[in-house]
Amino acid sequence: SVIDTLDRFDRSCHSCNIIFFRFEKISGSADFLIDYDTGVIIVARSLDREITSSYSVTVKAVDQGIPQLDSDPLVIEIEVLDVNDNTPAFLYPVPSDLNIPEDTLVATVVASFIATDNDTGINGEVFFTLIGSVLFEIDTITGEVRVAAALDRETMDFFQLTIIVSDRGTPSLTAQTLLDIQLTDVNDNSPVFDTSIVTTVSIREDTMTGQIVLHTSVSDIDTPPNNFITFTLANSNPITGFTTFGVSQNGDLFVAINDTDRELAPYYVLVIVASDSGVPVLTADLTVTITITDYNDNPPLFTQDTFSISISESTPVQNSIFRFSATDSDEGVNKEFEFYIQDSFRDNFSVNTSTGELSTLNSR
Repeated sequence: SVIDTLDRFDRSCHSCNIIFFRFEKISGSADFLIDYDTGVIIVARSLDREITSSYSVTVKAVDQGIPQLDSDPLVIEIEVLDVNDNTPAFLYPVPSDLNIPEDTLVATVVASFIATDNDTGINGEVFFTLIGSVLFEIDTITGEVRVAAALDRETMDFFQLTIIVSDRGTPSLTAQTLLDIQLTDVNDNSPVFDTSIVTTVSIREDTMTGQIVLHTSVSDIDTPPNNFITFTLANSNPITGFTTFGVSQNGDLFVAINDTDRELAPYYVLVIVASDSGVPVLTADLTVTITITDYNDNPPLFTQDTFSISISESTPVQNSIFRFSATDSDEGVNKEFEFYIQDSFRDNFSVNTSTGELSTLNSR
């Protein structure tokens, strides 16, 4: 490329008008040449403004007279103008992998990028963009990556973002890098009992110790150790339920002590509490009603231990003389009973098996 053309003229003599040009002094001489005859300065090889942005060239014109005379030195300043030939570059260290808790607040800065561009002017001005998720944003000027919206590890736990740095030249040149963000768990989910659990159960009052009354199932969508579950009984009704029943570490409700007595406590209301292992501890409750069904463990009882009856010896045969009464604490068929006479007087008296009515059979 032609940089400049120098005119030549020597008025001292006609024969001396033949003038030649030469570099007297040049910085970076290998980058430029001068035509010996025409004085045209040309670029000898590719220039790079980012290596050398300016040159100072000193040229002299020399005539062909005798003695040979040369001109005063002419200093030419050459400035290399910028073109957008440099791609922006990220400065190290470049963030690439992050672990952040899922409760990181909106507007929190989680990473910062710095980039440079060796060009000048708008060619060297850089700006940042981000693609990959609307939950994160980047400041176009500072390169700070921020949380743009509420995060939830249970909805999405991993993000791969593409960070792009661009210059403002024409055409724009870009560079990009990846930023992987892994959300770590916080204890933001309570345990949940399976909705298919039947919470009203019945057991017989003679159920043996260790017998499982109810199987439960609990889930917690947090990750270990936050989702490790322990089970306890929160309360019971009646209060003896605390000792009568227990809950295993897999959530099974069982008979702890075989002291159930339907006649004393026909039902129990128990609250099974599932607690996770996070901080703070989150819990879920399951209310279980246990109905105690009857077992024939109570004999009929007369209303009195001894009955005294006096009758006249002239009492007619088949005459009602007394009615016994008795009770049974059991229920259903277990409380049904009959009356009968065991001793030798059965030839003289009869008792109605249903009503307990005592009558004479023979005169005494």
